[in-house]
Amino acid sequence: MKIKYLFFGLSLLLTSCSGNKSRTAFKPEVDEFLKLDTSILSITVIADSLEVPWDIDYHGGTNSLIYTEIGGRISRLDLSTGEKKQLLKIESVYQRRTLGLLGMCLHPDMQAFPYLYATYTVKRKDSIYSRLERFTYKGDTLINRKLLLEIPGNTGHNGSRVSFSKSGKLLWATGDAHSQTFAQDSTSLNGKILRLNFDGSIRL
Repeated sequence: MKIKYLFFGLSLLLTSCSGNKSRTAFKPEVDEFLKLDTSILSITVIADSLEVPWDIDYHGGTNSLIYTEIGGRISRLDLSTGEKKQLLKIESVYQRRTLGLLGMCLHPDMQAFPYLYATYTVKRKDSIYSRLERFTYKGDTLINRKLLLEIPGNTGHNGSRVSFSKSGKLLWATGDAHSQTFAQDSTSLNGKILRLNFDGSIRL
């Protein structure tokens, strides 16, 4: 069954993540509660009818959630109004089973560096690849697409998560591409956590 919902666990997140309660007019009803030991979590659907939402990040400048769907869409959910807005559809995404548009993250300092990073699978002839790209977030769209790195992929096990370290390095967790040896092979970029600078370079 395809996952098609975005949830908030902890009802407090709606107000605490923005740091400004006056901006969170969008307050969907709580659908159910879940008790874990001594903690009680509320589960709230904030968006539905999605095609396998794969990754999510919070954009403080617009008080919104940015999320990917496996078929190639990157969208924004306004937490003040509940409005969904598609920012980009990546047409070159190759989507089959667990392949498609996967990990995504925003630069930690979006005001100075308004960048969104995304990783996805593509297919050229009979070969599959995993790509890491950077986009510039401007208004209601993503522009200035830049390829940072491309590695061999496979019909599964393509990863993939992207995030920033506390030191400001971009981290890309790659899949092992269905290989039993790539993770241990120092000459392969598959099955690794790769560290890059925000512009894609690898200088220290």
